[in-house]
Parts: sequence; C-alpha cells; structure tokens
Amino acid sequence: QMCIRDRRKACNYDLETARFRNETQRLMVLGSAGQDVAEFLRTHYPEEALGILTHTADGGCTSLRANCLKMDAAALCEKLLESGVKSAQPGLVPGSVLAKFEGSPAEHPLFKEGCFHVEGQASQLAALCVEAKPGDTVIDLCAAPGGKTLLLAEEMQGQGALYSCDVAEHRVGLIRSAVERMGFAHVTALCNDATRPNPKLPAADRILVDAPCSGLGILAKKPDIRYKNPKELAQLPLVQRAILENASGYVRPGGTLVYSTCTVLPEENEDVTGDFLDKHPEFEPVRTAFPLPVGPCQGQVTLWPQRHGTDGFYICRMRRKD
Repeated sequence: QMCIRDRRKACNYDLETARFRNETQRLMVLGSAGQDVAEFLRTHYPEEALGILTHTADGGCTSLRANCLKMDAAALCEKLLESGVKSAQPGLVPGSVLAKFEGSPAEHPLFKEGCFHVEGQASQLAALCVEAKPGDTVIDLCAAPGGKTLLLAEEMQGQGALYSCDVAEHRVGLIRSAVERMGFAHVTALCNDATRPNPKLPAADRILVDAPCSGLGILAKKPDIRYKNPKELAQLPLVQRAILENASGYVRPGGTLVYSTCTVLPEENEDVTGDFLDKHPEFEPVRTAFPLPVGPCQGQVTLWPQRHGTDGFYICRMRRKD
C-alpha cells in the first residue's frame, strides 16, 4: 500500500522537478495507487501504466443513455440544458450524452421520469453489440445494477422477453427498481447463479455476459481497486470461464453471445474467449463495426481510457452457427 509519507509527498511534489526512487514509486505517487497495483501495471503495461491510472473516462462528465422510447440524445441534451444542467452534449457512442450536473443525476426530474439512465459509454457499447431487436428473447446474465438491461429493453421496444439476472437478491432489487422507473413491462429480473444451468431460463436469441472482473479499466470510478493485491483476483478467470461456458448452453443456433469485462487484462479477456472458442467450434467470432474510432473488429476489441476516452473495457461478440 502507499504509505502515508508517500501520500503526503504527492501533495508537495513539484511535478516538473520531482525525482522518484524508481518507476513503481512514481506510479504510486502520480497515479495514487498502492504498491501492488503500481508494480503490476509497470510490469505488464510499462508504456501505458500512468495513463491507465490517471485518465478520466468520458471526458470527466457523467455519461448518460437517452431512453430512445421517450426522446433521442439531442432532445435530452436540449432539455437538460433548459433545466439548468451545466453542460450536455452527445457522446461518442450513438445515443449517449455527456453531462455535468451540480448535484446527483438521480435527483433530476428527467431521471425520475425515465428519460435517461446513468451508464458509461463503454458499457453502453457492450450492450449495443448484443444488437437486441423487438421480439427477441434476450438474457443479461450478470446484470446488476441494471444499466445494460435498460439499454437492451429500449432496443427491444417493449416486444419480446428480456431476462435480467444477478446472483445476489439485493442486487436483483436494484434491477427491478430501475426497470420500474423506466416503465418497462417485458423484463423479468431474477436471482440466478450464472455459473450453473437454470431451467427457469429459456433458450435465447441473444445473451450478454458482462462478467465479474478485476475492474482495472474503471479505476477512476472505483478508487479502492487501486489498493488491491492483483494476486487476490487470480481466481477470477476460472469464474469467468464457468459463466461463459454456462451461458453458451442457452444460445439458440444462429444466436449471439457477447462477453464483456471492465478490465484490460488479457487473462480475463482474450484468454477466456480464446479458450472458449477453441473448445466450442460451434461458435465463431463476428466481425463488428464498433461505433467508436477503433474501426471494424474481428469479433473483439479492448478499449483503453488513455486511447479512446472511455472506461477500460473488453468486448467480444460471438455467434452460434446454424
């Protein structure tokens, strides 16, 4: 952990002339990180470590998703500005809005009316890659607190069946509250262990697995992660593999399976999906034109805070062959 002496130094350093004992200390002080995380990033991403620690996603704004069933992003920006919000403009991801509130967005009348929800642009992109359509059967397998579920419901326009799941009942309650606020009637929120088959879940046209992960792509939003020991997270790929394996059993022939995380570690990302595709020849990666300056990708993309201006995120889109 960063010692108190180093934290005090961070306040007193002249960054133009400061000298550090080593690169790890520089990352600890300038990136406000614990020693374990600083050493980990220095070892694995020596050129990008400081950017990962210091870059603020979404331009330092609150990223919102306009409820397309009530208004588009341009109309939401207009109404937010009329209400006195400091700034509001369309984001990089279609349908997103970047805004600056003086108070909590959850207190704004438009939020309470279900005109928008708060969700990072990268997270929105993961849900958009599901390409949910009216009439589909869709499963959001690791859904709480529910932002991606709301986007999927909007894409489905009230037609079809959407199952939104989480392993903890109190977190399922968060999903239900969000769905109720937005006024969606075709969403079933249920408590579910994503690593095990559930007979209550149907075969689906589209499945989103936003897997539990180390969170090293969202350090700005969850500062406590900066002081974790990465070794504590060593079991996560085992869980992620189990969830993806289980999710594949729900996918109908011709259906879509999207795997995403809010981390940049290959062990939790490409390694997981690569092993899955090797073991499951019935699935194939799907070329996707991601709506960001990363261009078309052969099934997968990693977003970096310091490169793309979003949270650090990994998205892989796969299709079950007919």
